[in-house]
Amino acid sequence: MRYLGLLIVAGVLLAGCSEVQQYNKRFTATGYSMNLFFLQIPKDPKVLAAERVPSGSTVTNVNSAAQDWHSLPGFLNRLLGMGITQIGGTTTDKTTKP
Repeated sequence: MRYLGLLIVAGVLLAGCSEVQQYNKRFTATGYSMNLFFLQIPKDPKVLAAERVPSGSTVTNVNSAAQDWHSLPGFLNRLLGMGITQIGGTTTDKTTKP
């Protein structure tokens, strides 16, 4: 029971994280959310990742965990799981971050 409580607290603390990484005019924006009984906490990871996309950039790919209601993996992930979305592309920003 103690581990379940720790897992729930860790999941809530990690929920809603988003980041963007840039290197040599390429970027990857990532968004995470916790799925708990069909609720996405704090919101859809696609929205979290899209908010981090640099302005004036070109999106080339979007990868997302299954979160639909039409497949068993998507249904189980929405019941209890993590939502992850990555958006990648090119940017005109010349900032280089290792």
